Amino acid sequence: MSIVCVLIGEGKSEKAFFQSLLLKKLSFVESQDKNCIVYQSQTNTDLFWIFPIPSFGASHQGGYTMLQKKDTYIDCKYIVQNHRHIFGENPIVHYRIIVDTDNHPPERTLERLNKIREAMSLANLGGFSEKVYPINIEIETWFIAGFRTDFPFIGDTAKARKLIAETNSETVLNPKEKLDAILEKSISGDRYRIARDVGEHFDTEQALEKSKSFKDFFKSLNSDGLIT
Repeated sequence: MSIVCVLIGEGKSEKAFFQSLLLKKLSFVESQDKNCIVYQSQTNTDLFWIFPIPSFGASHQGGYTMLQKKDTYIDCKYIVQNHRHIFGENPIVHYRIIVDTDNHPPERTLERLNKIREAMSLANLGGFSEKVYPINIEIETWFIAGFRTDFPFIGDTAKARKLIAETNSETVLNPKEKLDAILEKSISGDRYRIARDVGEHFDTEQALEKSKSFKDFFKSLNSDGLIT
C-alpha cells in the first residue's frame, strides 16, 4: 500500500525548498506526472510526496488566508484522488501543513493553528493523518539553520560567516532580510530561487541542531515513515 505525504505551505518558497531537498538530499525522484508535483522515494517505491498547491498567492498574508479555508483542503483531496494512477486506490495519506509564526506571541500562534485545523476538519479529509507545524519565525529560519559557507551564491562572506555561526537560527530576527544581505545580487530577493538553491545545498544534520521547529517537523516525518 502506498504512503503519500501531502505538503502544504504558505507559498512558493516552501514548495521549492522541499522539492529540492527531496531530490538532492533524501533520495527522491520526480514521478511521471505531467504537472511535476509528485515525487517518489528511490529507497521505498511505495512512498510519495505531492505538492498540490503550487502557490497560495503573491503575498504572505494571502498565503495564510488560504490556509484557513476548507476549500483549500478539499481541492487538495481531489488532486490526490486524481493521482490514483500513481498511488493506487487506497493510499495512506498524511497531510503536513507548515505555517510561519511571524514572531507572534504564543497565544496568537495557537489561534492561527487552530483556525487551520478547523478548516481541515470541515474539509472532511477522510480520517487521514493531519498535522500542522509552526515555523519559528518563517521558512527562512530553517534555511539559515542548514546554511553552509560553501553555498555557491554568497556575496558577503563576512556577514555569511557571522550568520552561520548563530547556534540557534530561531533567535535570528528578520531572517528573510538577513539572508538577502549575504547573497549575491543575482539571487538576493528572489524567494523562489533562494528556496530552491538552499534546498540543494542544505545541511540537514546542522539544521536539526540549530532549529527546534525544524527538528520537530523532521522527527515527525521519520516517525510516520515519510522519509527513509
